[in-house]
Amino acid sequence: MSTILLFCSGILLCLVAWQDFRERAISVWLLVLLTVSEFLYKYVQTGAENLLLQFAQNSLIIFSQLIIIWTYTIVKNRKWINLFRTGFGIADLILLLILGINFAPFIFVLFMLGGCVIAISSTLIVRLFFQITDQTVQLAGYLSIWTLLVMILTVMFPQHQPSDDQWLFYILNSIL
Repeated sequence: MSTILLFCSGILLCLVAWQDFRERAISVWLLVLLTVSEFLYKYVQTGAENLLLQFAQNSLIIFSQLIIIWTYTIVKNRKWINLFRTGFGIADLILLLILGINFAPFIFVLFMLGGCVIAISSTLIVRLFFQITDQTVQLAGYLSIWTLLVMILTVMFPQHQPSDDQWLFYILNSIL
């Protein structure tokens, strides 16, 4: 069952990336299907209690970062700004919330940082070689591709699940 749900999530993530890169918009129904698929996958893997705990922790991380960015933007510009109209898409937020279901908090922070670095650097490289006037970053598309890579690595290395960060702490402790 979990393999089928993982495969469905992979297909839905491919569609999210395709829509974001091609149309610069993501279908609400696609996000709803991805949400259902990710929730069911996490529920099958760990149960409801762990699902709700990781969702709450990762949502707190996301909203804390958004509040800091929003406050910084308001102070910098000295006026009230709607963050979702000026720089951050609502689909990006929804996708981060959906993807946060399957990650332990520490791994989720690393995942978000890696995804943002990939998105910004890829956008800069594409702008360097092509004449693109759009000044936005397709964060949802790049995060979908990054998530697909993480999913492939999870299948290849099942002992290193992104929902359990104990293996990462063990590696970090042995290095330090």
